[in-house]
Amino acid sequence: MAEAHTKSPFSRTLPERLRAKPKHKNIQKARLKHGSRPASPPPPPFSVLPPPQDAASSPFLTRFFALPTEIRLQIYRLLLVRPCKFDLTHKFGCHTGIVGFPAAIFDDLYYMPTFRCADCATWRWRTQETEEALSTDTPARSAWARPKRNPYLCDRCYPEMQYRLGLEKWPHMMEYLHCLCARRENLGVLLINRRIYDEAWPIFWAENTFAFESGRLIVDFLEEIPEEKRARIRSIALLSPKQQPMGTEEEELRDCWPLLRACTGLRELELDAGLLNSRDFVRELRTLRAGKVRFIEKSKHIGFDSYDQGYRERKVTPWLAYRREYTDELSELLVTSMTQEVVDEEPIGRAWGKRPRIMPDEED
Repeated sequence: MAEAHTKSPFSRTLPERLRAKPKHKNIQKARLKHGSRPASPPPPPFSVLPPPQDAASSPFLTRFFALPTEIRLQIYRLLLVRPCKFDLTHKFGCHTGIVGFPAAIFDDLYYMPTFRCADCATWRWRTQETEEALSTDTPARSAWARPKRNPYLCDRCYPEMQYRLGLEKWPHMMEYLHCLCARRENLGVLLINRRIYDEAWPIFWAENTFAFESGRLIVDFLEEIPEEKRARIRSIALLSPKQQPMGTEEEELRDCWPLLRACTGLRELELDAGLLNSRDFVRELRTLRAGKVRFIEKSKHIGFDSYDQGYRERKVTPWLAYRREYTDELSELLVTSMTQEVVDEEPIGRAWGKRPRIMPDEED
């Protein structure tokens, strides 16, 4: 005969018995007064919890991938594609470029005590005179930057140390960075999962205009990206926002020409007209290939008639936002050589010898 089992009405675990025990009347009155409720029951054991959902099987991604491919690609464009950096305006709340407000150049952050390290501000790290938090990373440091080999050095000392050790070609300073309004956004979309990455990365590289203000920036950028992505780039702008023409940066620009030739998918190329001042640069430009080439000179008259107009314009790079195409005999020969058929070096050399040089006072 099977034994009869009876289930005890009392819990065997101490926490459950304590929760089920009637509380003192004063405790019950206090809970009623303050509107509090007894603690919620404990979660079920781990064995009965549902397994965590994989990112690929989440309801949102399931509905997202159910959309037609054309709609998904358009969503990627809205998130990842933007106009050229030189055509952007300041975001709401940024006072840079408004008459009456000083420009918050991020290069000045190097000298703020908050963002100094023990190497260049030993006294501050020893004394801790203020309660202000100390940090070695400025707000201008990119979230996608490589981690520092020495995390205790600030953004001012670390590039110089890398340069002295021979790990960098030149020290990277945040020159001409007045704000972060031109920083790219929504790049985290590429990290959601592999399928989104495979669908979105060709759009990011092919439909954006990658703009650079100096030779060092374009060299470092093109050296870091894989050859497959480099071949996808269709539009590049190499313009200097400084007063002097870009042709004065011969050491920095020497390594960029082979990298530009490796961009086999180039369709649009904007180049600083100051490059035409150098005979060596003209020889290198003659070997580049692109569908459309423009030589650009910076606007000569940049200024706002009133505070309201300045507030409406709010260009991130005013000298390049109003840029215009530069044309002369040499530039026309180079455009023909780069877009259609290679022109002999002899007529290009004659045109270079006859043309006037672009000087800083002519550009600004």
